[in-house]
Amino acid sequence: MIKLSQNELRYKLPENITNIKLSQEECSSYDGAKQLNKKAIDKIRESFNVSSENSIYLDGGAENILIQMFSTLNEESKVLISNITWNYYYTLIKDHTTNIDTYEIEEDKDTYNFNVKDLQSKIKKENYNMVVITTPLNPTGNSIQQSSLSKTLDLCKDVDLVLLDEAYHGFDDSYNNQFLSDLVEKHDNLISVRTFSKLFGLAGIRIGYAISNINLNTKFSSNFRSYNPYLGYGSYESKTIINCLNHQRFYNEIKEKINSDKQALYDFFNEQKNWNAYKSDANFIFIKIPYQRKEELKNYLKDKIAIKFIDDKNLRDRIRISIGTQEETQIVIEEFKKFINQK
Repeated sequence: MIKLSQNELRYKLPENITNIKLSQEECSSYDGAKQLNKKAIDKIRESFNVSSENSIYLDGGAENILIQMFSTLNEESKVLISNITWNYYYTLIKDHTTNIDTYEIEEDKDTYNFNVKDLQSKIKKENYNMVVITTPLNPTGNSIQQSSLSKTLDLCKDVDLVLLDEAYHGFDDSYNNQFLSDLVEKHDNLISVRTFSKLFGLAGIRIGYAISNINLNTKFSSNFRSYNPYLGYGSYESKTIINCLNHQRFYNEIKEKINSDKQALYDFFNEQKNWNAYKSDANFIFIKIPYQRKEELKNYLKDKIAIKFIDDKNLRDRIRISIGTQEETQIVIEEFKKFINQK
């Protein structure tokens, strides 16, 4: 069984990432942990051009950071989020408020797009406590253009918090890290949340981090004190971050392979009658299938390849395939070719 359903990295990691070694001081000393914590944060700053004027919060999973942010909501809070998104967001938000508005993500011929006009119009008309923008977006894979994001944030001056979910950051070569640092420095209500689970392959270790303005609204910054705690972040996680970011050549090579295979899958599916693949800036590809063959496809792939069948009301004829190794991509193409051609 090839598991391509959860957007995990399928390539083997270097040994000094999977086999972290700690000194006695790093294991048994609070000061040792705090020193490693500082080195990890400095390494993130260096790798992603994060200004010293911006704060970095570390945690054992981006999900924990999201939970802390949504915990600031109450039953009167109002949230704006895209109509297509990670379903878990609705679970987190509805624990606190049912006042949820959505802005449109629109389907085009070979991509999905943020309806920026709709997004900006709603921000102008309503007073939101939180605006959520996920880029690249799961499950569609599309990103908001940086110019559109900048203009949107300029309209959010009265919004308590703008959450920029960048879990799939790192796969788009056109992304400008300096752009994010400048945005965060400019907007004291913006926080970007990222994870080491996708490109860096650390889904099992659960390492997330957030970047915000040093003057982040006190209402929210108090929630993040635990992420740079008095006794320091865990030595194991901090050293894992450092070792990962010291292997940029390895990850750049992996990214090139993933993007190459993503293009191969895009080309293959768009050559098939009644199948349509969409451009993606993430480590997966989103595909429209002939709905009448959905159950047949499930049965065919059973015990062969695990993929994500989308069950959302308006996306029931869509699947999402994570990009695996190059060998796995060839198997995916061959198996789908057999399925499509069988009568």
